Amino acid sequence: MHPDPSIAAVFLAAVDPAQRADLAADPELGELLTATLREVRAEVAGVDVPDAVFLAWLARRVPAGVAVHEALRALHTADLYLACGLARGDRVALALWEREHLAEVGRASCRERVSLNV
Repeated sequence: MHPDPSIAAVFLAAVDPAQRADLAADPELGELLTATLREVRAEVAGVDVPDAVFLAWLARRVPAGVAVHEALRALHTADLYLACGLARGDRVALALWEREHLAEVGRASCRERVSLNV
């Protein structure tokens, strides 16, 4: 599957202008972003975020001076996709977040109560 050139263009339009030239020079940028989109959709199934919205969200979080391949690995892109969905009011994103994170808060709260009673 060949990447859609507009994927890289959307990402580059939203990235910090100081980083744009370096990122644009990466010949694998389009393929990397296409793979990232595919992976986050598989990991956060059912959350509906348009490609352009997520790519712009992602681009604004790429740290300066880091190769895009390394940045995308370090950024936990599935979590960012979920956060983007939450910011857009996506109901599936909210349900996933509640199920995953509120359950952990409840477990931590129970552990804290137990440790205080000991």
